[in-house]
Amino acid sequence: MKIAELERSARINREERWRKQEEQRRQQVEMERLRQIEEERLRNLENQAALWLQSNQLRDYISAVETAALERGFSIWAEPRSSWLKWAKSHANSFDPLFDNLPFESKT
Repeated sequence: MKIAELERSARINREERWRKQEEQRRQQVEMERLRQIEEERLRNLENQAALWLQSNQLRDYISAVETAALERGFSIWAEPRSSWLKWAKSHANSFDPLFDNLPFESKT
């Protein structure tokens, strides 16, 4: 009777150790999953900020071109300047992450 109880107790201890190890493994997997999500979010944030800076830099340049053209007596509404300005502004808007949506808005 004593041997059976010892074997049963040993089995219960093994099962408990196994459950704890499985729980630790599950927690590690979950922590890694969350770390990867956070890493991806940070990469996206940095990429969006870089695109925003680039699009705003282009807009500043386009504005300077408009100012220079006006100062030199050119109409910015006449061709080919108006087409170029329209194209340049459209290009700057095309990769601005804030042009159509904010980062936390759905893109539906």
